[in-house]
Amino acid sequence: MRLADLLQPAPQNENWKRTPATVATVAPKVSQLSQLSQGVAFENHFSEVPEPPASPTPDHADLRVTLYRLAEAEGLPRAIVDRLTDADLQPDNGCDLLDDAGLRRWLHVLHENERMQRGMAPPGWAQASHCRRCGSVLLWQGAPLEVLGCPWCHVRRAGGTVARPAITCAACTHQQPRPDTSDAGMHGCAKGHGLHYANATHACDDWRPAGDQQ
Repeated sequence: MRLADLLQPAPQNENWKRTPATVATVAPKVSQLSQLSQGVAFENHFSEVPEPPASPTPDHADLRVTLYRLAEAEGLPRAIVDRLTDADLQPDNGCDLLDDAGLRRWLHVLHENERMQRGMAPPGWAQASHCRRCGSVLLWQGAPLEVLGCPWCHVRRAGGTVARPAITCAACTHQQPRPDTSDAGMHGCAKGHGLHYANATHACDDWRPAGDQQ
């Protein structure tokens, strides 16, 4: 019997006579209502669709262990991983989207950035180039000889030290060779910086890599 059937009023007609309410007539109805309400609650309980469980997030400790392993395999110092906070390893930072190759590259970028903050060129950065904002800088092999901006710009703006290449006149486009001296002797300068030995290292804001037409 449905709850609506129990609550539906009896039909009203002239032949219908109301039966007086007694314990004998009310008790069965109450018992039926109690059983029905329990059945409805029981049915609703099992008809509810449970919400799907939240996706598990990577464990910070597990990710940190993975980074230690990768740093050791790449020959990078463990201190790089030590300086990462739990907030750095949150999924919303994208760590959960990186495979081992991506994590390795991330560790190398962190290492390169830390070296640059200390005024040290990253490993393999031995090419002398000219940045129009920083002057002569060390960049990676194959980088352009003349650039509008470079990775050292943010270091310089922050007051850090920029790694400078060993500048020589022999590698500068402004060198003016003198016919009366050897290739290693003293040569003039198109920018008016006087005479310098071709292979002597010195600081010069006007230095431009040989082959650059600026």
